[in-house]
Amino acid sequence: MAIVDLSAFILSAAFERAEEVLENQKRRELDEENWRTLNMLIAEPVSPTLALRALMRKNKDGKATK
Repeated sequence: MAIVDLSAFILSAAFERAEEVLENQKRRELDEENWRTLNMLIAEPVSPTLALRALMRKNKDGKATK
């Protein structure tokens, strides 16, 4: 067993955990039911609601555009 100082050990553990967290943010895994649901929604999108239309009319400052 290699001798590692406490700082190196903590840094190594934090680095490994950070890599796991970042990988989890890049990739999502779906079970079969949710995979089918996602594909159905992509293939047959629903019409936007009035609230969504109003939101999409706003500019980046939150002001409504014409």
